[in-house]
Amino acid sequence: MDSQVAGITLRDVQRPVADELERVVEELARLVTGDFPGLAEVTAHLLRMCGKLFRPTLLLLSHRAVGGAEPRAVTLAAVVELIHLATLVHDDSVDHSVLRRGQPTINALFSHQVAVIMGDYLYSRAIIELDVPRRRDPQVMRARANVKRARAQRFSGRRFLHADRRSLRQLLGELAREAGGHVQR
Repeated sequence: MDSQVAGITLRDVQRPVADELERVVEELARLVTGDFPGLAEVTAHLLRMCGKLFRPTLLLLSHRAVGGAEPRAVTLAAVVELIHLATLVHDDSVDHSVLRRGQPTINALFSHQVAVIMGDYLYSRAIIELDVPRRRDPQVMRARANVKRARAQRFSGRRFLHADRRSLRQLLGELAREAGGHVQR
């Protein structure tokens, strides 16, 4: 192997986009932290488990390579990581994994049900964020926020962790429909 290539680390590769990657981590926190108090403990753990940000690194480096004109590049990099996190949460649930990157999984800390619902929530947040530019009308945004807040109050605090899956799926379905999508049953 070429000696110049052999000594390159992920940190070396990430150096040109290090500032943007810091903003990606902040954006991830913004995307998963919302009006759902019951999710606070789960999302805090999920954000502590954040990995190497390899996918956002590739997106941001590619963005720079083509001229870097997309103003939402950091948000889109966070969405890519969010989708990746959703797949990991679901995989850990399906595999009944207790550790990921040396830390307890959502599945192990909370429950299989919470892990599945959290994975669904992460997917929903990613889809909603991809749809944001077309939904910028302030009145529509306020109305949607009020509906989400009212629905989320049903799952406040630790009650979320014990809520029945059908009720939570219904809430996620409403969020997905609001974003123009649908939830398969």
